[in-house]
Amino acid sequence: MTAEPDLHRDLIAALAHLNPDDRLALHLHYPQDRSHAEIAALPDWPVGTAKTHLPRGKTGLRPLLAVWNLQT
Repeated sequence: MTAEPDLHRDLIAALAHLNPDDRLALHLHYPQDRSHAEIAALPDWPVGTAKTHLPRGKTGLRPLLAVWNLQT
């Protein structure tokens, strides 16, 4: 058995702890590879708001997924 199912489970759990707007921005950017403008258009945000939610979401995930950081 590989670690991938555990990582997936942990990622889903970590995403659930994020603000819904941060989670939406991450979901639209990473698996769907949307631009900031495309992300902003869906929930009708200004582009700057989308640019704010992406790093905030990543910052929120970092401590929740620290156990998966292979560089430490």
